[in-house]
Amino acid sequence: MKSNLLIVDDKPANLLALEAILSDFYNVIPAHSGLEALDLLATKEVDVILLDVEMPQMDGYETARRVKKMERYQDIPIIFTSAVFMDDPYVKKGYECGAVDYFTKPFDADLLRKKVAIYASLAQKDLRIMELEQRIADLERLLSATPGVRTLKSAE
Repeated sequence: MKSNLLIVDDKPANLLALEAILSDFYNVIPAHSGLEALDLLATKEVDVILLDVEMPQMDGYETARRVKKMERYQDIPIIFTSAVFMDDPYVKKGYECGAVDYFTKPFDADLLRKKVAIYASLAQKDLRIMELEQRIADLERLLSATPGVRTLKSAE
Protein backbone atom coordinates (compact mmCIF):
# COMPACT_ATOMS: atom_id res chain seq x y z
CA MET A 1 0.00 0.00 0.00
CA LYS A 2 1.40 3.37 -1.03
CA SER A 3 1.58 6.15 1.53
CA ASN A 4 -0.21 9.43 0.84
CA LEU A 5 2.16 12.34 0.42
CA LEU A 6 0.89 15.93 0.39
CA ILE A 7 3.18 18.27 -1.53
CA VAL A 8 2.59 21.99 -1.13
CA ASP A 9 4.20 24.62 -3.37
CA ASP A 10 2.84 27.72 -5.08
CA LYS A 11 4.97 27.11 -8.18
CA PRO A 12 3.45 24.56 -10.58
CA ALA A 13 6.91 23.63 -11.93
CA ASN A 14 8.05 22.64 -8.42
CA LEU A 15 4.92 20.53 -7.90
CA LEU A 16 5.50 18.84 -11.25
CA ALA A 17 9.14 18.10 -10.37
CA LEU A 18 8.20 16.64 -6.98
CA GLU A 19 5.47 14.53 -8.56
CA ALA A 20 7.95 13.18 -11.11
CA ILE A 21 10.41 12.26 -8.35
CA LEU A 22 7.90 10.74 -5.92
CA SER A 23 4.78 9.49 -7.73
CA ASP A 24 6.20 6.02 -8.48
CA PHE A 25 6.46 5.41 -4.73
CA TYR A 26 3.63 7.44 -3.17
CA ASN A 27 0.12 8.66 -3.80
CA VAL A 28 1.07 12.29 -4.38
CA ILE A 29 -1.54 14.90 -3.51
CA PRO A 30 -0.57 18.38 -4.77
CA ALA A 31 -1.63 21.66 -3.21
CA HIS A 32 -0.83 25.11 -4.60
CA SER A 33 -1.05 26.99 -1.29
CA GLY A 34 -1.14 26.55 2.45
CA LEU A 35 -4.88 27.21 2.48
CA GLU A 36 -5.48 24.53 -0.15
CA ALA A 37 -3.32 22.12 1.87
CA LEU A 38 -5.40 22.73 5.00
CA ASP A 39 -8.59 22.13 3.02
CA LEU A 40 -7.21 18.86 1.65
CA LEU A 41 -6.15 17.70 5.11
CA ALA A 42 -9.75 18.06 6.26
CA THR A 43 -10.86 15.43 3.74
CA LYS A 44 -7.83 13.21 3.01
CA GLU A 45 -5.61 10.89 5.01
CA VAL A 46 -1.98 11.96 4.61
CA ASP A 47 1.19 10.31 5.96
CA VAL A 48 3.84 12.95 5.16
CA ILE A 49 3.80 16.60 4.07
CA LEU A 50 6.42 18.26 1.85
CA LEU A 51 5.92 21.97 2.40
CA ASP A 52 7.45 24.97 0.65
CA VAL A 53 8.46 27.78 2.99
CA GLU A 54 7.89 30.83 0.80
CA MET A 55 4.31 31.09 -0.47
CA PRO A 56 1.92 34.04 -0.82
CA GLN A 57 -1.03 34.55 1.56
CA MET A 58 0.19 31.95 4.08
CA ASP A 59 3.82 30.86 4.26
CA GLY A 60 4.95 27.35 5.08
CA TYR A 61 5.68 28.17 8.70
CA GLU A 62 2.11 29.33 9.37
CA THR A 63 0.74 26.38 7.41
CA ALA A 64 2.79 23.99 9.56
CA ARG A 65 1.60 25.67 12.77
CA ARG A 66 -2.02 25.23 11.67
CA VAL A 67 -1.47 21.62 10.62
CA LYS A 68 0.02 20.80 14.02
CA LYS A 69 -3.11 22.22 15.69
CA MET A 70 -5.26 19.68 13.83
CA GLU A 71 -5.82 16.77 16.20
CA ARG A 72 -5.46 14.19 13.46
CA TYR A 73 -2.15 15.64 12.25
CA GLN A 74 -0.32 16.67 15.41
CA ASP A 75 2.35 14.03 14.82
CA ILE A 76 2.54 14.12 11.02
CA PRO A 77 6.06 14.43 9.59
CA ILE A 78 6.51 17.77 7.82
CA ILE A 79 9.51 18.29 5.55
CA PHE A 80 10.19 21.89 4.58
CA THR A 81 11.61 22.75 1.17
CA SER A 82 13.09 26.13 0.33
CA ALA A 83 15.28 27.80 -2.27
CA VAL A 84 15.42 31.08 -0.35
CA PHE A 85 15.38 30.44 3.38
CA MET A 86 18.50 28.33 3.83
CA ASP A 87 20.19 30.20 6.67
CA ASP A 88 20.29 28.72 10.15
CA PRO A 89 17.61 30.96 11.73
CA TYR A 90 15.08 29.97 9.05
CA VAL A 91 15.90 26.28 9.39
CA LYS A 92 15.49 26.54 13.17
CA LYS A 93 12.19 28.33 12.69
CA GLY A 94 11.04 25.40 10.54
CA TYR A 95 11.85 22.94 13.30
CA GLU A 96 10.11 25.17 15.85
CA CYS A 97 6.97 25.01 13.68
CA GLY A 98 7.00 21.22 13.80
CA ALA A 99 9.15 20.13 10.88
CA VAL A 100 11.15 16.91 11.07
CA ASP A 101 13.44 17.83 8.18
CA TYR A 102 14.44 20.72 5.95
CA PHE A 103 15.60 20.47 2.31
CA THR A 104 17.07 23.26 0.25
CA LYS A 105 16.30 23.55 -3.46
CA PRO A 106 17.65 22.26 -5.67
CA PHE A 107 17.77 19.00 -3.72
CA ASP A 108 19.13 15.55 -4.34
CA ALA A 109 16.14 13.54 -5.62
CA ASP A 110 17.49 10.21 -4.35
CA LEU A 111 18.12 11.60 -0.86
CA LEU A 112 14.66 13.17 -0.78
CA ARG A 113 13.05 9.84 -1.76
CA LYS A 114 15.00 8.03 0.97
CA LYS A 115 14.07 10.55 3.67
CA VAL A 116 10.41 10.56 2.67
CA ALA A 117 10.48 6.74 2.78
CA ILE A 118 11.73 6.82 6.37
CA TYR A 119 9.07 9.28 7.51
CA ALA A 120 6.29 7.51 5.59
CA SER A 121 7.31 4.20 7.16
CA LEU A 122 7.17 5.71 10.64
CA ALA A 123 3.77 7.24 9.93
CA GLN A 124 2.43 3.88 8.72
CA LYS A 125 3.76 2.16 11.84
CA ASP A 126 2.10 4.79 14.06
CA LEU A 127 -1.18 4.18 12.25
CA ARG A 128 -0.91 0.40 12.78
CA ILE A 129 -0.15 0.91 16.48
CA MET A 130 -3.21 3.16 16.87
CA GLU A 131 -5.35 0.56 15.09
CA LEU A 132 -4.05 -2.19 17.40
CA GLU A 133 -4.68 -0.04 20.47
CA GLN A 134 -8.24 0.51 19.29
CA ARG A 135 -8.75 -3.24 18.74
CA ILE A 136 -7.43 -3.97 22.24
CA ALA A 137 -9.74 -1.36 23.74
CA ASP A 138 -12.70 -2.82 21.81
CA LEU A 139 -11.80 -6.33 23.00
CA GLU A 140 -11.50 -5.12 26.59
CA ARG A 141 -14.96 -3.56 26.40
CA LEU A 142 -16.40 -6.73 24.91
CA LEU A 143 -14.74 -8.95 27.50
CA SER A 144 -15.75 -6.73 30.40
CA ALA A 145 -19.36 -6.94 29.23
CA THR A 146 -19.20 -10.76 29.32
CA PRO A 147 -20.02 -12.14 32.80
CA GLY A 148 -17.36 -14.36 34.35
CA VAL A 149 -14.58 -13.40 31.91
CA ARG A 150 -11.43 -11.87 33.38
CA THR A 151 -9.93 -9.02 31.38
CA LEU A 152 -6.39 -7.75 31.38
CA LYS A 153 -7.49 -4.84 33.55
CA SER A 154 -9.31 -7.01 36.09
CA ALA A 155 -6.29 -9.32 36.39
CA GLU A 156 -4.08 -6.45 37.59
